[in-house]
Amino acid sequence: MKRRRAFTVIDNLITFAIIFVLAAILIPVFMKGWDNARRSSCQANLKHISVALWMYVADNNGYSPARNWDASLKPYIKNDRVFRCPSKSGEQGTSDYFFNARYLKKPLHKLDNLASSATPILLGDGSDGGALAGFPESWRTDENSSARRHMGGGCYSFADGRIKWLEPQQVSSDFREVSR
Repeated sequence: MKRRRAFTVIDNLITFAIIFVLAAILIPVFMKGWDNARRSSCQANLKHISVALWMYVADNNGYSPARNWDASLKPYIKNDRVFRCPSKSGEQGTSDYFFNARYLKKPLHKLDNLASSATPILLGDGSDGGALAGFPESWRTDENSSARRHMGGGCYSFADGRIKWLEPQQVSSDFREVSR
């Protein structure tokens, strides 16, 4: 009878080393895939909110919603999860996105002409459902800011309807895109 040779300690160590090296190579690749998926989901959320905003504008003679913009848009959005960024942890506030406060002031600004002008950012990552009058300078330097939720950048919805990922340096203080 022939005796079968069993795995030795060296064989096992080599096998574990190969598995460890492969895992070290593949885990970052999979993590980047998850980050891309969360960014895509966030962009889809902003698209839904943007469409709801323009439906609200159409129903209200071209005027934007007032202070509680997210509450004003809820009748146009069936699922409240749309107001949650998949990359933000915790359940604070009513929304994980901000609205450009320059278009919330009373008397309410008409949004009809915005799409034809130099397109400002209307919605974006950040600020727990609040309204911001300008891009906070601290967001440019703070590594944990809302403007860096998605691989060093944030998702933004423009007045012309497009959704785009931008790094903080690509957003001007008055919420317009700055070319590099």
